[in-house]
Amino acid sequence: MSTNMLSGEQSNTKLVAIFKSKQGAEQCAEQLQQRGFDSNQLAIIAPHEKHYSRKLEPEQQGVKRSAIRSNVVLGAAGFVLAWLIWGGLYLAGVELIVSSPIKSLIPILFFCTAGGLMLGGFVTMRVDHQAVIQEVDEAVDEGYWSLVMHSRDHQQTKRIEAFLKDQQIEFNRTL
Repeated sequence: MSTNMLSGEQSNTKLVAIFKSKQGAEQCAEQLQQRGFDSNQLAIIAPHEKHYSRKLEPEQQGVKRSAIRSNVVLGAAGFVLAWLIWGGLYLAGVELIVSSPIKSLIPILFFCTAGGLMLGGFVTMRVDHQAVIQEVDEAVDEGYWSLVMHSRDHQQTKRIEAFLKDQQIEFNRTL
């Protein structure tokens, strides 16, 4: 179950650490497993590996659910907001709204709902993942090993970050 009402993914936060050797990446993954992390939350990407997108985004169905959920929730929120705006203007006695209520309601509904749907699309794009993906792409091209960690909740994210900092391992993460 997702910890984010707009997401259909189990893992909303991804962290990545780059290593010069396979041994370094495997050792880090082993130590995280010893600290209670599941092996399916950890993925090692080898240098020059070709098809590693599933390791970065393993929840393909979750991404689809996120797209549907974020668009439905934010589109509906825009629709409700439109009614609230229109109702407030109507109750305030704004001449343009009161004189033609239907003609004034339609554009407000349209623009607020469309705005909500655009925000849903923005959430679906997950622009915060781009930095992690780009870092892995560069590491793969330059001959480094990557360890991708899929955190299930905020506490796990904090535990992974604390471990990596204690080990003086540089990392990058999504939101």
